[in-house]
Amino acid sequence: MGSGGQTMRISISLLKRTCLILPYLAFLFLAFYHFDFILDDPFISFRYARNLSAGHGLVFNPGERVEGYSNFLWIVLLTPFMKLGFSPVIVSKALGLVFGLLTIYCTFKISLLIFGTHTGKERIAFFSSVLTGFSWYFSLWSIGGLETSLFSFLVSLSIYALIKQDYLRCRPDWSFIPLGLAGMTRPEAPLFFVAFFLVKSALLFKNHSRRRALMAWTIGLTLIYGSYFAWRLFYYGQLLPNPYYAKTLGGTKQYFQGVRYVWDFLSSQGIVYLLILAAGAVGLLRLLLRNPMVRLACFLFSVYLGFIVYVGGDWMAGFRFFAQIFPIYSVLLASSLIELVDFSTQRFHASRFANLIVLLLFVALTSSSLYVSYRNLRASVPWLGDWFNKRSLSPAGPYYDVALYLKNNVPEESSVALGEAGIIPYYASNIRVIDILGLMDLHVARIPGLLHEKGDAEYVLRRNPDYILLIAKEDVRGVMRYAGEPMRQFYRNRNFTDRYRLVFKLARGESEGLRDMFYLYRRSDLPAASLNLEALGFKESSDVRVSVSSSELVAGKSSVSIHIMNLNASAIDLFYTLNGEPMPILHAWPLDSNHTASVFVGSTTPKGLYVFKAIRDSKDSSPRAWIRTELPVVVK
Repeated sequence: MGSGGQTMRISISLLKRTCLILPYLAFLFLAFYHFDFILDDPFISFRYARNLSAGHGLVFNPGERVEGYSNFLWIVLLTPFMKLGFSPVIVSKALGLVFGLLTIYCTFKISLLIFGTHTGKERIAFFSSVLTGFSWYFSLWSIGGLETSLFSFLVSLSIYALIKQDYLRCRPDWSFIPLGLAGMTRPEAPLFFVAFFLVKSALLFKNHSRRRALMAWTIGLTLIYGSYFAWRLFYYGQLLPNPYYAKTLGGTKQYFQGVRYVWDFLSSQGIVYLLILAAGAVGLLRLLLRNPMVRLACFLFSVYLGFIVYVGGDWMAGFRFFAQIFPIYSVLLASSLIELVDFSTQRFHASRFANLIVLLLFVALTSSSLYVSYRNLRASVPWLGDWFNKRSLSPAGPYYDVALYLKNNVPEESSVALGEAGIIPYYASNIRVIDILGLMDLHVARIPGLLHEKGDAEYVLRRNPDYILLIAKEDVRGVMRYAGEPMRQFYRNRNFTDRYRLVFKLARGESEGLRDMFYLYRRSDLPAASLNLEALGFKESSDVRVSVSSSELVAGKSSVSIHIMNLNASAIDLFYTLNGEPMPILHAWPLDSNHTASVFVGSTTPKGLYVFKAIRDSKDSSPRAWIRTELPVVVK
């Protein structure tokens, strides 16, 4: 009997471990599929970490104490690795993977605790972890360079400890430790402080012996978070991080955006997903009436949902805010559906088909989510999956090109006003930044309005920046068609148009006849900086041959064709100058079947000497991918 019982325990333990293999493998596959995914914002944290490791303090610009980040613990984790010379891109992704795997494990364990007396608790735990591991969004943001999976892990661990102590009466109560660390990771974590305290206080009325435990928990949390908060207040002199003010002064429009964000998340995974989700509401209602720990999970999820609506969601691809609480969402969804199936099959005397129905339901759910969310992500993240082909994490594209230009062509400590405060300031480490959008600027952050829609050009100009980088949209003829409000303010300002002149511009992509343009302006009283073309990372190549159809063209009458030999590429990037001045880098200029790129020289094309300095394969993002050409063409 003893031997049989031991065998059974081993079998159950083995089953639990096996249940985690599938979501782990799915998570790792999805994460590595888009392993090169990273946006501009993580580089803000990287610049703070680099300055901290260099001894400048936790600052964006040395000497300026502005809390332009909202992930203190994440920056602290990155700093020692950067001190040792590791790339923050690689380190952030590696840490994100580790915390992502730990979060999936926490999801599994939370489910087992919540449904400890349920005969099908292993099914619920398995499918909860499956929903998390099979989520494009959770895997995307686990390797996105930000603190998402760390925060998700700490919150999940806190919930696990809370349930174990306050509902199952297992001592000691150590949930304040991960909860306090979560508060050092994200500024909205104190919402969970309040939620946890309310839950514990409600339980106190049922059992007065918990009073001492609640007091110890409160003191422990206060010591951890209070010490950090006191340091923040002393170091930066403000109650909340600067991005909070930059992102949450949009009024009712902000709240409507938050509601839209929630709906977009739900609908982004397909109509099948929505229908199954709606059906699960019946099962959730039954669980809320019967299981107090489900009520706890639903309460915590609702608290965070309120935060998402309040801040207006997030502009980044992949629903980052939902990725942070995906474990709670997965537990609620999985348990609701299984409860619905169990109830329905019992009602219709078909219990023997329950497991099959649950399996089919979750196959439909995950298939819809994977297919539709992938399709939506490809629209906003076109390079999704490219890493499988190129195996490169090197920065590429216009942000990096602008950064290299600034690093190699402007004097040390030059002040640059810009709105893209991530990749460019990180790689152009020699510049001091004035943030037009306000994440790193106390004044702009407190202007009423939504992020990316508010600014104060007059204030920026009073700070007398050496350079100003603006972004707008041009049509194919070079006519500006659109600029965001912070950028438009500069073009409407006489002080700007009189004092600054364009010295560099760069094109990014093209969509619906418009292309994003980066315009770099220099204050007119500054001496001209010589252009260092080597900054872009040229390499000499004896194999690639480039030729032009004609060295003299007439504006409005001629076309120019560039023929490339010995370069296996479907599209090229082209770098050129006009009368010695750098011109837009043309990104992804398609080549035809003869490896030729052609364009008509319109009547509005500026006349002068064009020199095609270099080309590169658009898919080659290595730092030294440019191939020197030096082809002159005169436009008359």
